[in-house]
Amino acid sequence: MNTHQAIDVADYRIPDDATDEQVADLLTDPLVRICNLYWIKNAEGVETKFVPNWAQCVVLYELFINHEQRLAVPKARQLGITTLAAIIALDTSLFTNDTNCSIVDKTHDDAANKLKMVKYAYDRLPQELRDALTEDNQSALGWANDSAVYAGKNARGATNQYVHVSEFGIIAFNDPKRAEEILTGAVPSASGESAIVIFESTHKGGKGGAWYDLVTDALTVSPEHRTKIDYKVLFFGWYLEPRYTLEGDVSQIPPKVVKYLDDLETQLGIELSGGQRLWYFKKKVSLKRMIYSEYPSTIEECWRAPFPGAIYASDVDKARGDGRINNMVLHYDALPVYTAWDIGAPWNTKVWFFQVVGDRINLLLSLTGGDDCNHAGAWAKRIKALPFNYGGHFLPHDAAVDYQGQLIRAGLDHTVCMARNINEWDNINQGLASIARCAFNLDGCEGGIDALDAFRSKEESDGQSVRNVPVHDWASHFSTAFGYIHQAIKGGYLTDRSAIPAKPKTGLNPQAKTGIRSNHGAINRPRARAPRSIR
Repeated sequence: MNTHQAIDVADYRIPDDATDEQVADLLTDPLVRICNLYWIKNAEGVETKFVPNWAQCVVLYELFINHEQRLAVPKARQLGITTLAAIIALDTSLFTNDTNCSIVDKTHDDAANKLKMVKYAYDRLPQELRDALTEDNQSALGWANDSAVYAGKNARGATNQYVHVSEFGIIAFNDPKRAEEILTGAVPSASGESAIVIFESTHKGGKGGAWYDLVTDALTVSPEHRTKIDYKVLFFGWYLEPRYTLEGDVSQIPPKVVKYLDDLETQLGIELSGGQRLWYFKKKVSLKRMIYSEYPSTIEECWRAPFPGAIYASDVDKARGDGRINNMVLHYDALPVYTAWDIGAPWNTKVWFFQVVGDRINLLLSLTGGDDCNHAGAWAKRIKALPFNYGGHFLPHDAAVDYQGQLIRAGLDHTVCMARNINEWDNINQGLASIARCAFNLDGCEGGIDALDAFRSKEESDGQSVRNVPVHDWASHFSTAFGYIHQAIKGGYLTDRSAIPAKPKTGLNPQAKTGIRSNHGAINRPRARAPRSIR
């Protein structure tokens, strides 16, 4: 099932009958050294000879055979990439004069633990292969050949030949400023002609942040446009690891998980054994949504990983599981379309388009401003060009100062400024109370769904009390606009009576020939039409 190219360790093992002269010659090859010389502690804490596993062999192939100099590795847990990175740092510094290597991690302690791995492997080398230590502390190991391995929260040394950044996804979520410093400081420090940079991480924070941007930007570069400083993405899903299997009765796996695994086989063109299926089910039971972070099946699942303070993420995940996020959430010609806005700088202006069908709120589109849509007139033109019959446009309270008037003068009628909420949680709580009624067009609302997935709060203290505060970042703007949808419905601003539910209903098929009563008392028979996606 592993489609990545990899080295064959057997090709680099030193024969038992090799002479000293032959061994010396073979050890000029870094792959031979890495496959033969080093000792590590395994997962059980037992000292063992380092023999690269399948994932490590893929990384070694890319670095030493394919000569990639930039790798981004989103992955499942416990595949040994960190161990390999420590071995490479030791080998690079010990066998190359005047060479700096840097290990960057979440905290100083985490980085120091990586350095201990380097020291552990060094101490177990044959005496004749060791160079004299000139520096030995929690932040650096230095050799008499003027080479060193540094460890910390950023790279040290004016120039590095090798930089390994561990758990960059968590750094980017917890400390965006430091993530930016790593990208603008540590990475440029690897400035030599053959300098290597490896980022490896699980993910935290949805479809946003420096790690998400690094990986997705790398994936958009076409092969013919790649250069030596463009990142190659190596994704390692859980199903590639031979250890991830379990003996037992597979009949206990519930239908929903069986369907997920069946769909995964179809999507990836793989075949999962019963043991793999049972292992995944048991992990999902214990980890719940954390399985997306710890053991993703696809790179897209990485971005669904839960995180502290997530506000809408579990509700969005439930909508996925319930089948309420799909491309069959369609536009009814016979019912009005409404918009809900958050207004800011061009890229921070966000607009949801929605209809209400009985008790179901159908989200059709989520649009973002930008260089080509950066003022009220451009937005009015964009909205009027869509094939919708509008019932109203719901704006934030401060739009009444000027923006609302600009929209009206540009021909956008039926604009309403929402009352100012007492605090941000009023807006959020209205969204939380109603999201179970929402269905989303998958393609049309991609950006808005991503934002709801990533919207979060964090704890802040004033020295006397601790409170949760919504984080104002890329995800907050669509989320604020989402709250206005429910504020408008609750406030009675929608012109069509079908927007006000008489009693709960579920599973309404927007293609069904069901009569829907309007506020004029007539029975309208909707004609479903898919919304247009405007990017």
